[in-house]
Amino acid sequence: VCRGLSRGSVCSRDLSARPMRAVDELCYSPNGLTRGVFQVRSNSIGVLIGDLRSHFYVELVRGAEELATRAGSSILLADTSRESAAERRLLGVMDEQRVRGLITTSGPDNDDLMRRMASRGTQCVVLTRAAGGAHTRVHSVHLDDRAAGALAARHVYGLGRSRIAVVTSSLHLATQGLRSEGVRSGQEETDASPILVRTA
Repeated sequence: VCRGLSRGSVCSRDLSARPMRAVDELCYSPNGLTRGVFQVRSNSIGVLIGDLRSHFYVELVRGAEELATRAGSSILLADTSRESAAERRLLGVMDEQRVRGLITTSGPDNDDLMRRMASRGTQCVVLTRAAGGAHTRVHSVHLDDRAAGALAARHVYGLGRSRIAVVTSSLHLATQGLRSEGVRSGQEETDASPILVRTA
């Protein structure tokens, strides 16, 4: 029965068909909680997003859901509203659920929790920034913000503009600060006037 239900195990077509007929007749549904107890891990991927109002993050979640479905898994989605305390609480919930993997945009304040999850076997991926602290199960996918700022500056100066105004919500955010540094470095490569940096 176990081999027949797993579908991946090798057994004859007739033996595979018998338990599947019983499953259909009894409307049986496998117990994911029981399976998780034996595997010591759920089959879900935790996706912890800073702000689901952002179109960028919506597309990211859609892609994660699509790939998880293909792999026979599901996602456990949470929105932190960019609050560190909410991030910490929700990371704790995902740790308790023993998610198989974690995709997160959480800030560096909670890297200790992510490393703890990684030490227990969860593969973790941090998005939009470099992951803090080395761990073999902690990875990151992010933009080289300084290089992006420099590239943007070179492009604008290449269009014949002589001054650039950088309008940003906060230079205290690491990504925005690095991009502004990149713009400055791009300006230094030209004879353009100094840039103007304003905080919105």
